[in-house]
Amino acid sequence: MKSGGLFLLCAFVVLQNPLAGRAEDPQRAAERIASFGRELAASRGAGTYVDCPLSVYRALAMLWAGARNETADQIARVLDDPGGAQLWSDLDALQSMLRDFSGGALPVTTRERLWTQAGYPLAPAYVDFLGRHGLEAPGSADFVADPDQCREQINRWAAEATRDRVPALFPAGAFSGATRAVLAGTVFFQGRWAESFDPAQTRPEIFHGLAGAAPIPLMHRKGRLVYAENPEWQIVGLPFDDRVTELIVALPAPDSADRPDGSGALAAWMAAGQEREVDLFLPRFSVSSSLDLSARLAEMGMPDAFSRDRADFSGVNPELYLSGVFQGVSVAVDESGAVAAAGAGAVLNVKSMAFRPPPPVVFRADRPFFFFIRDAASGLIYFSGRLADAPEAPASAGD
Repeated sequence: MKSGGLFLLCAFVVLQNPLAGRAEDPQRAAERIASFGRELAASRGAGTYVDCPLSVYRALAMLWAGARNETADQIARVLDDPGGAQLWSDLDALQSMLRDFSGGALPVTTRERLWTQAGYPLAPAYVDFLGRHGLEAPGSADFVADPDQCREQINRWAAEATRDRVPALFPAGAFSGATRAVLAGTVFFQGRWAESFDPAQTRPEIFHGLAGAAPIPLMHRKGRLVYAENPEWQIVGLPFDDRVTELIVALPAPDSADRPDGSGALAAWMAAGQEREVDLFLPRFSVSSSLDLSARLAEMGMPDAFSRDRADFSGVNPELYLSGVFQGVSVAVDESGAVAAAGAGAVLNVKSMAFRPPPPVVFRADRPFFFFIRDAASGLIYFSGRLADAPEAPASAGD
């Protein structure tokens, strides 16, 4: 019998909400991001996948800030904040609260940046808005002249921000001569276990996956951990040494190996988890993915943003529409801890390219050719001929 697949959920543990009752609500932001992540993953099926809802959510929130009318309303609904009234106040409050709870530097770092076509006008209010919410100084790129070189430039920025865990956020073809602006953001996490695994206890064992049995290095340790179980799940939480972040591992019952969503396990763990002695066996593994999320986001309820006819990003520049949203994610878990990185990016293109006259063609009649003298109105051909060789003594037409 195949065992259930592992669901891995990295979560910030929030014991209380110190900003409850205020207009900005960090807990509300966290819940919206979790809900968005469940919707994003709903199409993944039963196979291996990895997501970073936070990175995509923030990228869409940046797009929402420049969208107007129905385009903005659709994005806000996808982000579970109809109207967007509390979107950025809640996101900013969440970031502040996480810093307060950590008591110092978080093990999670985020970076975000906007690149624009050199000389292309964007609304100054939009650029200022992004700067007030933590984006780095805008970068300039020449997408018109060399879109692929621009892709390499921005991919290098994302790779540096994720310590090479996301080496190619934007795939080949993501940019074109019509690209005018690119938003990109990264999330990087590195945490050490509060109690590490002994590498000497790691053994090659069989993992009973959906595609069949295969060997995997299985780590082992015993200790007191927060644990919960019910007829559908076994769930355990592994704290990192900052005591703010943790890895939650959810193991479905053997008869539910094709379960596509682990969110029910997280709710069960939060409701019933208690500290107890656990004899833990966990694979050492790494998993990564690179996805074009455009079709999925349109399905989730924001198709107008991707439409040349209906997109309204007049808060950025009314000529623009969203040509693609991309995500790259990597997670590695070993005896010492976990490293996870993600990048998300959005590409804004002009709806129609301004007409540019083509370069002049070359017509060089230095080989045999035909010629005709005709009346343009009637089409009557007065003379016709072919010049096959250079005449010995060309006569002047005026002679």
